[in-house]
Amino acid sequence: MERNLANAGFESFMPTYRIVVKHHRNKKLIERRFPIFTGDVFVNLPTQRFVPVEAVEGVGKLLKYSRIYGDAPEPFSFPQEVIDRLRYMVWEQDQKFLLDKAWRMRQEEVDRELVEVKKAASRASRKIRNAQYSELAGGLAPAALRRLHPALWLCKRWISC
Repeated sequence: MERNLANAGFESFMPTYRIVVKHHRNKKLIERRFPIFTGDVFVNLPTQRFVPVEAVEGVGKLLKYSRIYGDAPEPFSFPQEVIDRLRYMVWEQDQKFLLDKAWRMRQEEVDRELVEVKKAASRASRKIRNAQYSELAGGLAPAALRRLHPALWLCKRWISC
């Protein structure tokens, strides 16, 4: 409705809030925008012509009231100060949402880096452990020692033998 009003040339404002929801199938986080006042949009009308607004697709009715019983109803009007306060509140909520989003993205990045560091450390320690029991890097496996010389295997201190 807000987009249709903008396309028709009307200045409109629909107060919304955003939340992050987890998709039920793939568990990805999705941003959703919901109206604060469901079904209500504030439209700035400098003139008192309401028929073009009611003709826009998606607009059902204008909220109208009668000051005196029997008079023709007229749409509600709000002072610009009220609309500005609502806009500021929405802007403030958006800034908070974006800050939280940036924080979440940074946390995910840090978590990915930690996982990579742990994987690299695990690979490095595995290489060290494998090198201790292989013929690489100066270490000799016990079976290789037995094959070379049986007396070396029985010796407690290799240096003195």
